[in-house]
Amino acid sequence: MDRLGFIRMLHIGRIMYNRNNNILKERFCLMKIIVREATEKASKIIASIGVASWQAAYRGIVSDEYLNSLSVEGREKHIINSIANPTNRFAIAELDGEPVGMICFYPLSNDAHAKREWEIKALYVLPQYWNKGIGRTLIQYAFQYMVANKGEVCNLWVLADNQNARKFYERMGMSFTGKEKTITIDDRCLIEVNYQIHL
Repeated sequence: MDRLGFIRMLHIGRIMYNRNNNILKERFCLMKIIVREATEKASKIIASIGVASWQAAYRGIVSDEYLNSLSVEGREKHIINSIANPTNRFAIAELDGEPVGMICFYPLSNDAHAKREWEIKALYVLPQYWNKGIGRTLIQYAFQYMVANKGEVCNLWVLADNQNARKFYERMGMSFTGKEKTITIDDRCLIEVNYQIHL
């Protein structure tokens, strides 16, 4: 696989009807999604995508006060440190040249001969681009990278109350393993659940 990633073409359609529900015309546009490996230069873009996604996806799950306090600047520092870790793999999805999504994943073992199990650490898409195939393209990119590097299993943790994300991962072939853990966000205890797929 090209180290820059891969390209996916999407046909996005819109059908127009008259008052009798007869199709007047069908309009399509061709959209190009490119997934590229990300470097530190993309840290601010990644942070922006993450903050926007958090503020939309976790509204009603995490307190409004906490979500409103999130800043791109604060998040960017964390991203820079994460990218500096050579085990972390970051990639950005661009839709017609505009960055709209990101993913971070890594092997659970640093042993070059035992990188069988991987974990997706983060997968975020700008809210206005949800349900357009961006998340699917990013996760498929990650799965292909893992397989190319002898990965056999992929795990991730997601908030139990984030039903939209859970349904998405299930559509991608991942299954709830039954594992749960408690995390704390803004002094509030939340449950995360584990999903897994055999690649």
